Amino acid sequence: METRVTQFLDAAGVSYKVLPHKSPLFTVADAVVQRNVPLNEVVKCILLQDKKGKRVMVCATGEVQLDLQAVRQYLPAGYKRMSFAKAETITELTGYVKGSVPPLDLPTSLPLFFDEGILERTKVNISSGDPNAGVELAPQDLLRLSGAQIASLSKGALHG
Repeated sequence: METRVTQFLDAAGVSYKVLPHKSPLFTVADAVVQRNVPLNEVVKCILLQDKKGKRVMVCATGEVQLDLQAVRQYLPAGYKRMSFAKAETITELTGYVKGSVPPLDLPTSLPLFFDEGILERTKVNISSGDPNAGVELAPQDLLRLSGAQIASLSKGALHG
């Protein structure tokens, strides 16, 4: 299966594995079941925005509960209280539908942060950008290609 993400990875010469789904999926819980992978290997991407429309993408492994206060401390001045973006906003900004947004191939103007727990894994899997497949790769490759900043974004920093 070829997607914008697999094309991006091929162009970068990165090793990866496509994880096909039996049916389209849009949740971390479904990804764990259909890909037969641990929860802490699935990377979820969440678009946040403030009331003025300033946006940031944050990514963490599946078991992590994001701490929105922690996210704000990494943002430049001017960002106010953050909330989850609506599905239409996600698609409009990223070109991907909610639940299948990968942490690659995003607008360069969109600040991108990875929770530090992502780098504690030996492998991670992300959306391929298509709800019919995921992609497994090394977290170091994901970080290098995404250009994300590493931050401590989880409540209680429960990694492991």
